[in-house]
Amino acid sequence: MHGRIYHGAHGYSNHLGHTVLIYNGRLCPCGQRGCLEAYASATAMAADFAVRMGHSRLLSEFGLLPGYFGTKEMAGLAEKGVPEAIAALDQGADYLGTGIGSLINMLDPDIVVVGGGAARSEESYFARLQAAVTDRVLPGGTRVPVVPAGLKNWAGLIGAACLCWEE
Repeated sequence: MHGRIYHGAHGYSNHLGHTVLIYNGRLCPCGQRGCLEAYASATAMAADFAVRMGHSRLLSEFGLLPGYFGTKEMAGLAEKGVPEAIAALDQGADYLGTGIGSLINMLDPDIVVVGGGAARSEESYFARLQAAVTDRVLPGGTRVPVVPAGLKNWAGLIGAACLCWEE
């Protein structure tokens, strides 16, 4: 906000992944239920895809073991027209788009930068995500770009180092 990272009154802001999306929903790694993270993270989308495929079919047709693949592999299968991969990515993008849309409606940021496993996804995933965001924002929010973190998985570590340097 105003050209700086917003930390909140107690230094605990920016945990969009732990916004409750579905009351009493899936268990999240944080211990809460229904967090966006439990539905829209790369791990959640991969688990959803594995359930849609069935573990034996996942291994026999694609040589994938549950827990050992992510959005990059799913995006490749989606590009080949595998309906279960398309559905898992679409659903994950829809959940994340819902959360980001709510964030945009609440804070009206200049840009939304997506990190984590989704940041490693293909461009087609971001097209799905942007469409989901556009469906959920107020008219002015449609101008807010949603982009992958340029630093990929290093973003958190480098950001923490920058914060230490600033302090």
